[in-house]
Amino acid sequence: MTTHSLRWLALHLALAPALLVGQTNTQPPVDLPHDSGSTGADGPLIILENQPGLRQLESAYDPSSGNIVAFGGEVETYSTPHVTEEGMDYSHRTLQWSEHGLSRLDVAVHPTGRRAHGMATDPARGEVVLFGGDSADGLLNDTWVWKDGAWTQKNPANAPGPRSHFEMVYCDFSNDDEANGAVYLFGGFRGAGLFGDLWKWDGTDWQEVNDSGAPFPNTRYSMTFDSQRRFLLMYGGQGFQASTAMWAFRGDTLGWLQLRDDAAPARRELEM
Repeated sequence: MTTHSLRWLALHLALAPALLVGQTNTQPPVDLPHDSGSTGADGPLIILENQPGLRQLESAYDPSSGNIVAFGGEVETYSTPHVTEEGMDYSHRTLQWSEHGLSRLDVAVHPTGRRAHGMATDPARGEVVLFGGDSADGLLNDTWVWKDGAWTQKNPANAPGPRSHFEMVYCDFSNDDEANGAVYLFGGFRGAGLFGDLWKWDGTDWQEVNDSGAPFPNTRYSMTFDSQRRFLLMYGGQGFQASTAMWAFRGDTLGWLQLRDDAAPARRELEM
């Protein structure tokens, strides 16, 4: 596991409780003082105190700042469940977790508010990739990147279908130190069923990866990249039923392989 991966895991675990607990929004946010460590280059930072809790937001390590960036989520307050102070069901806020704590980034251009979308670090291009999710207007399949404190919408020629509750992870199946990898996306919820397709993002366009040995359609699973063995690993989820299956994707040429582990964890869904 790389140093970036270890830092991302530590900050992600610290970030989750702060975003999930929340309290009723009873007072306006307070600006951070000038000695907070912010240069102002990424917009004013705002302390998140007495803010609504968030569910099903996504986060990823931001190579351009060295911090964790998070976006979206379903907003809950004790007084008005599922509705933000702007009257929206889903948050369009960009949050950052740094050594100074959790803060909100004030950005003028941003994706539509959503939950259960995908976000992944792309170290080859020094950015964070966001795709899809569930919004007040339905499922989405737009692509955005976060870099240097700003969101930019991409307009690829190809894209996966609209979906939610899926995972994305950067994979480099070569041995060139993360230079030629891509962000991979698998499956997800499609409204009236599940997807079982695999796509990769190369920084410019999406390409579907065809493999006859692919797993069954799946959602709410866990997925990570084993950089030592160079396998994309997927465990569990909720396909036709909660699963204990573990699959390894070994690159576009070798494809998928189902792994057997008699000591596997119990059946489960809902990834971390």
